[in-house]
Amino acid sequence: MKGMTIKKQAERHNRYAVTILVLGLIFLGFPIYLAFVTATISAVASNQIPMQIIPGNLLWENVVTVLSQKNFGQQLINSTIMAGGIAVGKIAISSLSAFAIVFFNFRNKELAFGLIFCSLL
Repeated sequence: MKGMTIKKQAERHNRYAVTILVLGLIFLGFPIYLAFVTATISAVASNQIPMQIIPGNLLWENVVTVLSQKNFGQQLINSTIMAGGIAVGKIAISSLSAFAIVFFNFRNKELAFGLIFCSLL
């Protein structure tokens, strides 16, 4: 980058940043796309190797099948209760740990903060 102006360096860094963001979007978005494709094909087609990556035409039939299962509502309620409980628990733990880190002096506060932060992820 020797001899480049600051503006050209900034443009180059912006291109790198955009490239990394687009690659990250593809990397993180592909499993979501694959889940959508799986919802649009039959169960037999979704178990084939290699799996189909082009959406099918069975989305509505698959949604109706799932919603008409006798225990779908109960499973949805159970998942909601579990997710809510976990969220409340994480908020409580993070609030108490933030209080401890801010108001008490002890060695390795940064290490404790890092460990608590990683455990909440």
